[in-house]
Order: sequence, then structure tokens, then C-alpha cells
Amino acid sequence: MSKKCTICREVIEGEYGHNAEPADTGRCCDDCNKEVVIPTRILNSHGGSDLQARQIRLERIMRVVDRNVKYKLNGQRKI
Repeated sequence: MSKKCTICREVIEGEYGHNAEPADTGRCCDDCNKEVVIPTRILNSHGGSDLQARQIRLERIMRVVDRNVKYKLNGQRKI
């Protein structure tokens, strides 16, 4: 059974994924770890706000949605 990222809902490649804390609970994919979780951890360590952390997460989700819409419009399968 494949696991899905708790942030973008894409299938997690590999066996385990990454700890999604503090951006979300559960496990996340490599891309969300790089683009959301690590920046959120750095932001939090420097006194960043929850609003800034949510913005980082929202930007990642919008990139995933945008990519999937483009694939669908072009009749291509997602990579």
C-alpha cells in the first residue's frame, strides 16, 4: 500500500518519507520536506509566525495543483 504525503497528497516515493512536523502531522514526500518542512523549521527557529509557515505550505500545494492541471490539460500523465 503506497503512502500519501500529508501536505500535498502525492504518493511518497521510497519506503518511509519524512517527518512532516512542524508543517503537518504524519509523513511527507521529498519535495514537501525540501520546500515546506525544512523552511518551516528554519522559520520557527528564528521566531517566524504561524501565518508565515502556512504561507509556505500553501505555496507548495498551489505548485502541485498547478502542475497537475497542466498535465491534465495537455493530456499527459503525471511524472
